[in-house]
Amino acid sequence: MTATFHRALRSHLNGLGLPATVTGTSYELTADIIDPAQANFIARREFLNFLKDNGEAALRVAQQLGETYHSAIAEMRTIGLSHSASEKLARFLLEWAASCPEEKGQVRIKMTLTHEEIAQMIGSSRETVTRGCWRSFAGNSCCKLSAPH
Repeated sequence: MTATFHRALRSHLNGLGLPATVTGTSYELTADIIDPAQANFIARREFLNFLKDNGEAALRVAQQLGETYHSAIAEMRTIGLSHSASEKLARFLLEWAASCPEEKGQVRIKMTLTHEEIAQMIGSSRETVTRGCWRSFAGNSCCKLSAPH
């Protein structure tokens, strides 16, 4: 699987490969970075020794693994329990909106992802997201779509 990570998703990249490093399994994801970035690599044995000697760091790793687990469960729920692409997109938007401030009873989501990136995230095709989902939401009174100014 190859994923292109967008600037808005950068926070999820902290600890990329951490579960595989801790469990000793191979990491099955590649990342294409589209913005300038820095990647630091640490040998597994060196990292595990560091964790053994530093309880605070080991606790932070456990927290990160827990967050990764909960994120994976939420993603499976979004993709697996949704019956249609529209429902998957609605769940995705609601989860995205949960981190946005409410203003006058409305939540504005500044979506900088492309339809292709959104489709990859919800397990759908770009065509389905563009033709089916966006159009059905555009006519819905609970959701207003607008292009950036």
